[in-house]
Amino acid sequence: MKGNHMKLKTTKLLLASSLLIATGIASAADPAGYYGGLSVGRSRIDSNLGAIDGSLSSAAGLTGLSSSIDRNDTGFKLRFGYDFVQGLAVEAGYIDFGKAAYNGSFTGGSASGSIKASGVNLDLLGKLPLSQNVTMFGKAGMLFSSLKTEASANGVSIGDTSHRVVPGLGFGMDYSLTRSLALRAEVERYYRLGNDNTGKSDADLLSVGLNARF
Repeated sequence: MKGNHMKLKTTKLLLASSLLIATGIASAADPAGYYGGLSVGRSRIDSNLGAIDGSLSSAAGLTGLSSSIDRNDTGFKLRFGYDFVQGLAVEAGYIDFGKAAYNGSFTGGSASGSIKASGVNLDLLGKLPLSQNVTMFGKAGMLFSSLKTEASANGVSIGDTSHRVVPGLGFGMDYSLTRSLALRAEVERYYRLGNDNTGKSDADLLSVGLNARF
């Protein structure tokens, strides 16, 4: 960085210079190469229950159905990535968002079920190092998603599965423990999994884990 040869006159120039310096650190401290990792954390499936309620009421002849969902569960992800120069990386992997529990009550009884979400992701990451050990990143990409719904009442069961490609966003932090091992913390969301039969759901995962460089 040749910041010593120019006079910084504004805050914008200071910020721009800092970004250039950070990019240089990224090239030196986080060289190009392959890595893999595993993370575990808290998941959330934020589903619209209208489709399940309608299908179950129709199939089982229910009246006065009122439902709720426990959206939180434990999720995990496996990833495989490649770091490019200048703070860019691409990652692919498998994400399991766990299961959201469906519960309902109607005239004369109760209903139960579940909503499961998972998929294969492909994301592009932009990285910004804050020090030799700490790197922040943001990412955008897609999920080849699977959303499965099941519910039952009065001895009648319904279910449907949707497979579709949906967009996603996320951000997080890597903390280098050694040259080949790093801690990762991140939050990510993939949008509008499912279809009109299963109901549309956003899926979130807040996770921590490890990356190992090959």
